[in-house]
Amino acid sequence: MLNSSDPTPYCVTQPDGFGLLLDVDGPISSPITRTVSQPGLLEALVTLANSGVPIAFNTGRGDDFLVREVSGPLYAAGMHEDALVWGIGEKGGTWFRFGSPEQLVVDENLIVPDDVRQKMQHLAEGEFSDLVFFDDSKRTMVSLEQRLDITNDDFIARRAPLDGAVAQIVLDAGFDISWHGNISAELKALETDPAVNGNRTNYRIDSSVLATDVEHSRTGKDIGARRFIDLLLEQGITPPQRWFTMGDSRSDYKMTDWLFVHGFTASHVDVRPSEQLPQTDYPVLTHPSLIFDEAGEFFLSAWAGQVA
Repeated sequence: MLNSSDPTPYCVTQPDGFGLLLDVDGPISSPITRTVSQPGLLEALVTLANSGVPIAFNTGRGDDFLVREVSGPLYAAGMHEDALVWGIGEKGGTWFRFGSPEQLVVDENLIVPDDVRQKMQHLAEGEFSDLVFFDDSKRTMVSLEQRLDITNDDFIARRAPLDGAVAQIVLDAGFDISWHGNISAELKALETDPAVNGNRTNYRIDSSVLATDVEHSRTGKDIGARRFIDLLLEQGITPPQRWFTMGDSRSDYKMTDWLFVHGFTASHVDVRPSEQLPQTDYPVLTHPSLIFDEAGEFFLSAWAGQVA
């Protein structure tokens, strides 16, 4: 695997075609059922993959979820074995080519320590057992995810105490923390300054609409984007110049930011419910009425129509 010191020739690209970097929760899988449920999504993805479009599912989900809910249904729907499709899980912490999950690579430098993981599991199975469950499929990060038998409104209403308890566990273990997501000023005040504490490891606490995650600060959707370009180059595949990214959170813009900074032509599809879009140096696409996986189906079907 290439690392940050390697002279990666990102400037050498294919002028024709395009590639896709796709978040999973929201634009691909339903935030309600957590499955690929829109009827046209699989058909569009299979058409794109079988036409040679390189696709990465760049997600916070683990490899088990990607195999079960994305890879398996795609192959059942007719995707070719040699399609250029990868799963990049846990925000760049793991990766594998679809069809070869046994060749999963795990970046061991990004693994949350066992003692922190165990305390998070106790938290999920104890005080907050009626709110979240512990995702034991994650290999590098920790996820406490909203239970399927409660409403998202109930989860969001009680998320602050959960986030506070999670932060205290990480701090008590002797690590720095930073936040991502909509949090209160009280929680923000728990954030530590790495410049004060020297070389302590920093873990980011991502408070999202479905879960609270603890992840190494060196993960992120931009890391997943870089990993995918490097993976294509390692396979002797020249990346396309043009890319579309898609997601349902502000952090998903990081993959488009990375592509743009490294000379690619990139556009981002934001499938969130209407809210103010950030200022970017590249186009941001939205649908006037469709959100989440319905919007994902719309755009993927349109791109599939271009290559069919």
